[in-house]
Amino acid sequence: MRHLVLTRGIPGCGKSTWIKQNNLEQYTLSADTIRLMYQSPIMNVDGSLGISQSNDNKVWATLFELMEFRMQRGEFIVVDATHSRQGLINRYKKLCQKYKYRCTVVDFTDMPIDLCLNRNKNRDGYKFVPESVIQKIHERLKTDKVSNWVNVIKPEEYEKTFHEGLIYNMDKYKKIVVFGDIHGCYEPIKEYFEINPFNPEYLYIFVGDLFDRGVQNHLIFEWIENIIDNSNVLLLEGNHEKHLYDYGSGQDIKSREFYKTIEQFEANGITKERCRKLYRKVAQFAYFEYGNNVYLVTHGGMPNIPSIYTPTSEMIKGVGKYEAIREVSSSWVKNTPDNHIMIHGHRNIYKDAADAICRCYNLCSNVEFGGNFRILEIDANNNHTVIKIKNSVYNESLEQKDRKITNNDFNAENDQLKQMLEEKDITKKDLGDNIVSFNFSKKVFSRRLWNDLNCKARGLFVNMENESIVARSYDKFFNWGERLETKSVNISNNTKPPYTIYKKENGFLGLLSYNPSTDDFFISSKSTNKGDYKQYFETILKNNNMLTGNLKQYLSENNVTFIFEVIDLVNDPHIIYYDAAEVVLLDIVYNEFEERFYDYDKLTSIAQSFNFRYKQIEHIFYNWSDLYSWRQATKKDYSIEHEGWVVEDNNGFRVKMKTKFYSFWKFMRGIKETIQKEKQFDIKKLNTKEEIMVYNFILSHKPEDLKSMSIIDLRREFFKAGGFN
Repeated sequence: MRHLVLTRGIPGCGKSTWIKQNNLEQYTLSADTIRLMYQSPIMNVDGSLGISQSNDNKVWATLFELMEFRMQRGEFIVVDATHSRQGLINRYKKLCQKYKYRCTVVDFTDMPIDLCLNRNKNRDGYKFVPESVIQKIHERLKTDKVSNWVNVIKPEEYEKTFHEGLIYNMDKYKKIVVFGDIHGCYEPIKEYFEINPFNPEYLYIFVGDLFDRGVQNHLIFEWIENIIDNSNVLLLEGNHEKHLYDYGSGQDIKSREFYKTIEQFEANGITKERCRKLYRKVAQFAYFEYGNNVYLVTHGGMPNIPSIYTPTSEMIKGVGKYEAIREVSSSWVKNTPDNHIMIHGHRNIYKDAADAICRCYNLCSNVEFGGNFRILEIDANNNHTVIKIKNSVYNESLEQKDRKITNNDFNAENDQLKQMLEEKDITKKDLGDNIVSFNFSKKVFSRRLWNDLNCKARGLFVNMENESIVARSYDKFFNWGERLETKSVNISNNTKPPYTIYKKENGFLGLLSYNPSTDDFFISSKSTNKGDYKQYFETILKNNNMLTGNLKQYLSENNVTFIFEVIDLVNDPHIIYYDAAEVVLLDIVYNEFEERFYDYDKLTSIAQSFNFRYKQIEHIFYNWSDLYSWRQATKKDYSIEHEGWVVEDNNGFRVKMKTKFYSFWKFMRGIKETIQKEKQFDIKKLNTKEEIMVYNFILSHKPEDLKSMSIIDLRREFFKAGGFN
């Protein structure tokens, strides 16, 4: 928990012994220990050994760095030092305020100096402190008093201060009401209090995550702000409250989602100061007796009763991995008496009922995605009532956090589907209506851990009720030279001419198919039928009147997916400039596990019948030699201003090629994004005069200006300024 304990007293007064007696070594940062890490014992002029003080600037900088690292997790911390000067104690104040720590000084200053000097004589040689130094510190401690911002106790008061009173009795309340995660959704909480007016004889506990993701964050803020000062209201800290603090204190905000919350705050006059003030009032947990039961309320869920030494981060984010909530709850049942009840929010990846596990209540229910707002009412007779209020006001484009799905959830019969469900490096998203999407994981992509199964899983949407494909994309294919099979020698030996060269457009993939369950179009992108990219895609289709009844009938009757390149320079600018937002039909694929496409003639015929722009053939080569010669020539041609090509042989083998123009500006985009984050770019990676020229041009811009520019904007400015001349 967020407690900082400082020892104070002269050497030999028993500080370190007291730490050992109270089993606090693992929580302690010692200045002397760090001094010995910087420098081994030195010889004094009298021939004795001692601990050098010459590195103290580094020693204290290191101690504070380690302390802040622990504070970020909300750990219990002890600092073992003399702390003879009030100025040094005051150095902790800023960090305590930043991380909401209570500071306690354990005062050893009344220990008789003669006893301390005696103990000092019996220390190990290098730990001996010159008596003149001890006398000096002793005199300073007489006059240098501790400021009243810290709590001062004697060593014998430690047990009472930190181990008594953790649990409170709440029998004075007629009812206790615990609210689950709210996430900026005002309507359901408004509905609850319209039916059940605020009652001063009830205790109201909020498990945290008041803000983020929802569309009514400002209304939640104003409502909470109006009630938080009531003694019967307790607000616990969730993981999203950290963003509230970061915003209020001017820190970097690590959540893109929270910027939308900030927009709502600023548009409604909610200042940073108000955010700071509200954050200071959130608590870490609630642990209380009520009737015949004992209750623990945390945001993330615990497997046992926490102690004073439990890091706050474990109560906020919960113990174990996000998906381990069932194991955590089961451990609670094993580890605690039968009258102990745990209540939490934060994680419900399996979509369990609130009371699915005995003596555990899970109040997380994806309210921000249109789920139910969960509330637990407890009366004086320990009757528990779960109330669920459907949230009707939410952003439908929000995408839910992936749920861990295995074959146990669906008991698939198809062998490939079974393997995909069990493969840990294939991501699975439960999209509702029995549809699960599959894709390779970030780990597969970053570490190049490709295999036939995760390549096939790319952009695959399956109705798990009947194991039918609702939509599918390409199996993953690669760049020329990226993998062994795409090296020139293997393309030469293992492919069959003719080779068809298709121009590659520069956007993102959108899939359009038919969903029999809804008798409607199934529109998806980025492994989901929700979210921004799906919305960008759908908007272009609608704006161009493409979603016709005839198209829906064709998709239904032929059970196929249309694969489009989606180009949207406003919402998703890439490297290549286009005049307008548009979609380009790349392929029509059958909704089957094995990849099978329309041939090009049939593709063009269907595209023309629906008035779609479709992919274009740029070349056809009838032998390997001509293909390779063309590749060698185009590799060096900067004048070709599109993304590249897809090369396809007579057997359907595909390989991608990028233009020099595209590769150059993609590299420069990476540099721009590094510099706009105010990070250092390694200039040793610049190999050509042109790269250095653009790099210097990027440096001439302020980071905040770069953030508002796409690489297309930057390139346009560069050439207006003279370009490579």
